[in-house]
Amino acid sequence: MTSRKRRRSRERPGDARGQADAPTAPRSRGREGTGGTASDRRARKERAREERRRARRAERWRKAVRRLAAVAAVGAVVAGTLWYLGRAAGRDPIPAAAVRAAAEAGCTTPTRQFDEPERGHLPPSQIVYRERPATAGAHEAVALPVPPHVYDAPVPETRAVHALEHGAVILYYRPDGPGALAPDVVERLRAIAEGSRASVLAPYPDLPEGVSFALAAWNLLQTCPAGLAPEQATTIAEGFIASAECKGQPEPGIPPC
Repeated sequence: MTSRKRRRSRERPGDARGQADAPTAPRSRGREGTGGTASDRRARKERAREERRRARRAERWRKAVRRLAAVAAVGAVVAGTLWYLGRAAGRDPIPAAAVRAAAEAGCTTPTRQFDEPERGHLPPSQIVYRERPATAGAHEAVALPVPPHVYDAPVPETRAVHALEHGAVILYYRPDGPGALAPDVVERLRAIAEGSRASVLAPYPDLPEGVSFALAAWNLLQTCPAGLAPEQATTIAEGFIASAECKGQPEPGIPPC
């Protein structure tokens, strides 16, 4: 009896020690499914903000590239237009037939009047032309109207020079007196002017001595003496117009061109 009690008393401490030595479950540091710790959530938010910043920077860059491309396209169009106008303005050589006809008739070769002609607008009272007829220089602000293509009276030279600046060609002739151009030649020139785009026929009583016919473009003059045959005058006028009409003028793209 006494021995059984002693055994039970010896087992109790052991049982207590066994319970004390049993491992305990670790405490949870976060709930499952909540996305981790607060520091993890902050890191994820910062990454998301950085991605949005990168996306905004990329979009700004794409817009800047598109704007630059648009500006470059406009610049290319402008450059192409200027190139085309410059190309269109270049004068063509006078046809060989017109060169031969002019030489046979005793005409001059087309010659520039000035190295650097003036182009300012002035009142007629302030303009003096030393060359006759004038092909360049200061002129009125209003150009000679074209059409009409044929004038039966002398035209204001200060307006005629302005028309030349726009690309017109003016065929001047001595209308009467010694050295006057023959009526049948004038009629041929009238038909040429009326069928042209930007050419004018007009009398010029004060042509220099020995000149009966003068062909004028901007800063370009060719003259012929009396005695021109109708066929010669036709060939010379058509060749000059083909070379200079609406070509070589300093102000392209303005009526009559």
